[in-house]
Amino acid sequence: MDPEGARRLLATGDPLREGEMLATRLLRIDEAERIGEVLREADIAYQLRLVKPGDVRGAQRDPFLDSAYSSLRPSWNVVVPSAEVARARALAEEALHTDVDGRGDTAEIAAGEPPRPTPVLLVVLPWPEAWDLVEELGRRGIRAAVGAPLGDGLLDERDAPVLVLPADVEQAARLVPPSEA
Repeated sequence: MDPEGARRLLATGDPLREGEMLATRLLRIDEAERIGEVLREADIAYQLRLVKPGDVRGAQRDPFLDSAYSSLRPSWNVVVPSAEVARARALAEEALHTDVDGRGDTAEIAAGEPPRPTPVLLVVLPWPEAWDLVEELGRRGIRAAVGAPLGDGLLDERDAPVLVLPADVEQAARLVPPSEA
C-alpha cells in the first residue's frame, strides 16, 4: 500500500497518519518485523508499510530492491509518529545492531545531544596533494579528510576536496599551499 493509501485508512488524530518513515533505506520484511517488535516492547506506535522502489533513499540501500524485479522481493518501511522518530531509530539500531538511517549519531540525537558538525570544504587539490595536506593537518592535530574525487579519469590525475571541521578552518587554512589558497 502506498503512503497516501495508508494515511486514508487512519483516523484523523491518529499519530501515524502524519508519521514518518523510520528507515532511510529499503527494508526486507524480516527487518521491518524485527524493528516492529523492538518498537512494540518500547510502547512506540508503528505501522509496517510496503513501499515502492524510489520512495526511500539512503546510503545503504539494496540495489536489488530498487530494481524492476522488486515485486519478487518487496520493500518495506516502518512508520512511527514524527515525535518518536529519533528515539525509535536509536532503539532499533541498538537492539538489532543495524544501521537504519545512515547516520552515525542517531543515539546522540535521540538523547538530545547537539549533532556533530558537518565538515566543510577547505581547498580542492590534485589527489596526491590532497592526501599530503590531510596527513600534515593530522600531524598538527587537525582532523581532516579527502572527499570524493572530482571528474573522470585516472585517480592520480583528478582533483579532490579537502574537508575539515568548521572550528578548524582558520588554523587549517594557514597550512594550505600559497598557490592553492
